[in-house]
Amino acid sequence: MKTKLMILIIASLLMMSANAYAGGDLIVEGKVGVGIVTEDQGSPTLNAQLDVRGDAVFNITRDNDVAITGISTKIVDNQSVGNKKGVIGLSATIEHTSNKGARGWTGASISMRLKGSATGSYKPHSLAILKVFGSYHSSGNYSFQDGIYGLNIGFPTTYSGTGTISGKNLKFLRIAGLTGPGNGKWNFENVYGLDIRDMTLNPDDYTIRKGTRTNTFAIHIEKQTDTNTTYKGAIWLDGEGEGADIVFGTNKEARIYLENGVLYATDNAFNVTQISPHDPETGEWVFYSKNLKTGKVVRVNMEKLIRAVEKLTGEKFMIETYEEISK
Repeated sequence: MKTKLMILIIASLLMMSANAYAGGDLIVEGKVGVGIVTEDQGSPTLNAQLDVRGDAVFNITRDNDVAITGISTKIVDNQSVGNKKGVIGLSATIEHTSNKGARGWTGASISMRLKGSATGSYKPHSLAILKVFGSYHSSGNYSFQDGIYGLNIGFPTTYSGTGTISGKNLKFLRIAGLTGPGNGKWNFENVYGLDIRDMTLNPDDYTIRKGTRTNTFAIHIEKQTDTNTTYKGAIWLDGEGEGADIVFGTNKEARIYLENGVLYATDNAFNVTQISPHDPETGEWVFYSKNLKTGKVVRVNMEKLIRAVEKLTGEKFMIETYEEISK
């Protein structure tokens, strides 16, 4: 009898709350805990407004629906229940099972908006739209056996279907530029698509990290071995001239670039030297250099020079052979 009375009271309160707001709204003042509490866990302490123990499933039925916003996941693994595998702090999964098209889907969307008033003046510092980091706060010793990744991106990670996945412009990581300023302006001193700092420095005080490292590289790219592709390479600079070049040095004057299918190198003294040393029309070996300040150009046909030396000395310096070209 007491149980039935309690159920009626709760149902009445829920009905009263639902009538007080718009249809479908449920507003709870206080903290809510959802999930099964086992005996070894004891009574849960709710440290968040919503504490979910287990899976949370959101059924999206309309355009632009957002599954969940403002989520913070904390995994406490201090129980003696054996090793845990595949522990994920935040997981967002979208499944497309119908025969209808899907456009503009996003597995996880993270955004940050600055919405100050037009009359205000703001100086935010160290903003991060997405911050991925790991920290070490332990007196114990950790030995990572199979790598540790700040950001691990893969698509598809597993594929067990029988159909064919095809498309165009598959990009594992896309970094887009500044877009959509409206009537405002973008005023920045430095803009980087990707900024990689010194791997051995502590970012807080820029001191050298203790310990030893066998290899330290800012970027590591494995050889691409795809045999079912027309072209392959480790890096593709899509374009020619300035903006599609490799730039060196603090003053950004030394660079390597492609122009009309020919490779050139520029040093800090503004000397431009052809480093693919062949005439693009005749195929002859040439030396080409130009000074961008003085305008002086030097071009030497090295094959003709060597033949002239051979004629004078009677010695043979240049040996020409032909190898079979694979088609």
